[in-house]
Amino acid sequence: MVDFRVSVEASGTSASTQTNSDEPSWTNLARVRPAAEHFLRTGRRRLAFAGCDDMPNHEARWVGFFSALQAAGHPLDCIVRWHSFDEVVRGIRADRGKLDGIFFAADWLTIDVRNLLRRE
Repeated sequence: MVDFRVSVEASGTSASTQTNSDEPSWTNLARVRPAAEHFLRTGRRRLAFAGCDDMPNHEARWVGFFSALQAAGHPLDCIVRWHSFDEVVRGIRADRGKLDGIFFAADWLTIDVRNLLRRE
């Protein structure tokens, strides 16, 4: 089972700091760099990025996450990208312990996925 505390702590975001803008901003890009660095510093190598393609700020966060891992020399073939809520849920169910870190692009996505999986 996924430890959701790690993903929330690593993202460094909270509902009060989320932007409501549809425009990707530098804060969306910069916000994820510490999370990517945290994953690498703590030995996590098989990573997933969970976001929704219809949310522009999720795309900006993906770019920041990917570029931070790339800059650190992380093997990019070890990164899984999920593009929708359903894909995230299916991916976590199918994971079976292969991944050791998941970055959620938004708190609501983390909470909704966690709540759904807890009811199972």
